[in-house]
Amino acid sequence: MEELIEKYFENIYTGKKNKVLHICNTAVNPGEEISLAMQLPEILDLTPMYMPIKIKHGQKAGPCLLIIGSLHGDGFNGIEIINKVKLQSAISKINGTLICVPAINVFGMVNRSRVTVDHKVLNSIFPGAPDGTYSERLAEMFVKNIFDIADICINIETGGKDHYNIPQVYTNFESEISSYIARSLKVNIISECDAKEGTLEKVAFERSKIFVTLKSGEAMRFDSKLISSGVKGIINVLRQIGMISKNRESTKPTDSLVFNTQGNEWVQAPKSGLCIGAKKLGDHVKKGEKIALIREPLGKFGEIPVLATCDGIITCVNMLPLVYESEPIYKLSRFKQLAKVAEHVQDLDLQVKQ
Repeated sequence: MEELIEKYFENIYTGKKNKVLHICNTAVNPGEEISLAMQLPEILDLTPMYMPIKIKHGQKAGPCLLIIGSLHGDGFNGIEIINKVKLQSAISKINGTLICVPAINVFGMVNRSRVTVDHKVLNSIFPGAPDGTYSERLAEMFVKNIFDIADICINIETGGKDHYNIPQVYTNFESEISSYIARSLKVNIISECDAKEGTLEKVAFERSKIFVTLKSGEAMRFDSKLISSGVKGIINVLRQIGMISKNRESTKPTDSLVFNTQGNEWVQAPKSGLCIGAKKLGDHVKKGEKIALIREPLGKFGEIPVLATCDGIITCVNMLPLVYESEPIYKLSRFKQLAKVAEHVQDLDLQVKQ
């Protein structure tokens, strides 16, 4: 795979001194490490808001890696992963450029919400417009001033509110280099990225950028184990693409422990009531198997079984005891070799490889 990295970045790894980086009307010289704050569009009460940008510009030329967090506002694991990556001694000397944006949706983060000022989901309106709504202007500013500079983007997300997600990476299976970066994150499960219109993934594919999403944990919650594994995964990516030197801890992607899904689907609640789970994260289930019970809390209809809609592994669970009809409660991931996958994800600790 080293040949793949050399081939993809042959015009970047020149061994020459890095050029001056121009970002957000600021010139960053080779060897500099700075923090910027990009002013965001004004809101109704004129409260100023700024997007934090942390930049480490190496002395020598190399790829530009962008790491982003809190695209949905309420995903806090990504913020902490990025902050901890910046503190690692391993990145004291890098080739190329590392740009970290801990929180893109600053308004959503402050208000513990997945939406922006105008109640839009930010990752549905990219690349945005300079004269559009608040969210469209924010998206356009980010793409124009930051995203377009990067060669590679790692997006760190969590599951939704009250939905706990086993560590899973999403990428473009058709891109060999994207798949390599995804496997370098040291996560067992990789899924095809759904690059819908309006998403940052779609913009990345249209502009021939490497884009991977690491999704793990639950919105509004810190998970120290997942944060630790996320930091290690990103450091490993930096080593594998040559931005920092390799050491004994460097782990090349190995297909034996990485499994590509054949799709994901949600099992929805057939009726409103109390959800009593019969299965847990990482369990292997068969189509038609009972995975939960829905009980009427006031004793009206008794119990209704919730059945698996396909053979698969449970990779996300709704943590709420009370659910409403049609609400997603279990996500099932489909694989070719289900039994083999189950061996590696049955114990959640195996997902966080030390």
